[in-house]
Amino acid sequence: MALNRVPIFPNTVREYTAAATTADTSLTAPAAAATVYTNSSGAAAKCTKLRAKAQGNTTASMLRIFLHDGTNYHLWREVLTSSITAGATTKSWEWEESVDIDLPNGWGIRATTHNGDDINVFASIGEYLYTA
Repeated sequence: MALNRVPIFPNTVREYTAAATTADTSLTAPAAAATVYTNSSGAAAKCTKLRAKAQGNTTASMLRIFLHDGTNYHLWREVLTSSITAGATTKSWEWEESVDIDLPNGWGIRATTHNGDDINVFASIGEYLYTA
């Protein structure tokens, strides 16, 4: 069997975003999940960073990040949000994490907020080039 000696790297990394704004308490099948990214490249994709930034005041709550296989939701991470009143001297809530998530074709990243806080979620993703 021949070995592939050519390293495979993701194509240009792009920033994808979605606003999670509607309250959704589900841990298994959220009805109001915001679609941050769906891989439709025909090949795999790699997510290297996830960020979230509140667009105003937040409550003590939870931001949930799901991996979605096209049919089912898989809870990947729960991030606590703090109760913050944003203002001239207080910045709004934010979170960032370096990750290493491989997404097969058809999989994606979705996000929900437990209490309905207005939170933008960003994902840095590079799609692999498929050469057969």
